[in-house]
Amino acid sequence: MTYEKAIEYLNRLKAGPVKLGLERVRRHLSLLGDPQDALFTIHVAGTNGKGSVAAMISSIIRESGLRAGLFISPHLHDLRERITINFSPISRGDFARLVEGIAPAAREAAGKEGDHPTYFEFITALAVKHFADEKVDAAVFEVGLGGRLDATNVLRSRVQVITNIGIDHVSRLGSSIEDIAREKADIIEEGGRVVAAEGPAAALEIIAETCSSRRARLYRVGRDIRYSISSFGLEGQVADIETWRGAYPGLKIALPGDYQAANAALAVGAAECIRQEGMDIDDESVRGGLMNVRWPGRFEVFGKDPVFVLDGAHNPPGAAALARSLSGYFPRKRIVLILGVLKDKDYRSICRSLVPLAERVLACPVDSDRSLAPDELAGACPEASPPAEIFSMKNIEAAIGFSRTGSPDVVCVTGSLYLVAKARELLFESGQ
Repeated sequence: MTYEKAIEYLNRLKAGPVKLGLERVRRHLSLLGDPQDALFTIHVAGTNGKGSVAAMISSIIRESGLRAGLFISPHLHDLRERITINFSPISRGDFARLVEGIAPAAREAAGKEGDHPTYFEFITALAVKHFADEKVDAAVFEVGLGGRLDATNVLRSRVQVITNIGIDHVSRLGSSIEDIAREKADIIEEGGRVVAAEGPAAALEIIAETCSSRRARLYRVGRDIRYSISSFGLEGQVADIETWRGAYPGLKIALPGDYQAANAALAVGAAECIRQEGMDIDDESVRGGLMNVRWPGRFEVFGKDPVFVLDGAHNPPGAAALARSLSGYFPRKRIVLILGVLKDKDYRSICRSLVPLAERVLACPVDSDRSLAPDELAGACPEASPPAEIFSMKNIEAAIGFSRTGSPDVVCVTGSLYLVAKARELLFESGQ
C-alpha cells in the first residue's frame, strides 16, 4: 500500500459517522495482540491546553535522553503530525505499512454487524501499534473528545493530567460543568497519579471524588503546584514553579501566551509523577524541555509590521484566554481580528471576548463543511459592541491581504485550527 492509498483508506473512514465508545477499538487492539499493554502511558484530557501540555511533557521526556511518543489531535497540516516520536512524524512508509497491516484486524473487529472502528479509533490503534513497535520509553496521548468514551481511554495510563475544564462539545459531553468534568475525569486510573489544573469548584470536586473512589493521588495546581510569571515577551516567558517535591525558579518557557505558564505548571507536575513512577527525569531535563518545546498554532507569532498572531482558540474559555494574552502582550495596539468559527461552536461568546479588542473584524469561512457562514458570524459580532466596522471576507487569503490595509500593529487569526492552519501556510509562502 502506498502512502496515498493509505490516506484514501482513512478518508473513507472519515466520511463515516463519529461514534464514541471503547468496544470497537478494544476489539481491534486485542486482535493486534494488545500492544497498549507494553506502553508506559501519560494520558491528557481537558477542554483547552491538552496539546500544549502533552507537547511540554513529551519535550521534558526527550530532554532526559529518552524516546517519547506523542499522539495528538487534530493536526494542522499533515495527518502524520498526530503520531510522532521525539516530535519527528511517523514516516510515510511506516504509516502506509501500518495502515495496511492493521486494516484486516479492523475489518475482523467489525464483525458480522459491520461495526467498523471509526477514523479516530483506527488512527489511535495505529499510534499504539507504532509506539509499541518502536519501543518508546513513554507515550503521551491527548484525548480526542471528552475522556470516558474516547478511544484513547482503552489505555491503562500511569499518569493522568486534566487541564482546565469549560463548556464545549455540549451535544456529546453534556451542558454543565459537572457533566463535562465527569466525562474527562474518567481517564483517572485505579491507583493512578493525577495532576489537575485550577478550575471551577464543581469540576475540581468531581475530580477529587473520582480520585478518592479509585485510590488515585491528586496533585492540584494552586494547591500542590504553584506558579508565577516573572517576565514575558513574544519569544516566551519566565516563570517560577514550585511543586510538592521542590522549586524550579526561573524556568524559561519557549511558548508565549500567559496561559502557557499554567500549562507548564501542569507539565512540571506530570514530570514529578513520571519520576515517582520510576522514570529517570532530572531537574535539568524539566528546564530543557520547557525551554525547547515548540507548539505551532497556539499564540504563534509571525513577522512584524504587522505582527501576526495565530491561535487556535475555538471555544469560550480559549477565546477568553487569548483575549487576556492579547491585552497583556499588545496594550494600546491597533488589532485586526481575522475570525472563522465552526457552526457548532458558541461563536457569540467567542465574539464577546475578542471583538472588543479589535479595530476591525474580518469574518471568514473555515475550510470545513461545518463552517459558520461569514455573514452569520459577522452578524453576531455587533452584540459585542465592536469599536469598528465588521467585514465579511470570501476566504482567509483575501482577509490576510486586506488586514494589512491601514497599517495595523497586530493581526490575530483565530476561531478554528482549520483557519489557523491555512493562515500558517499562506504566511510561510509569503516569507513571513
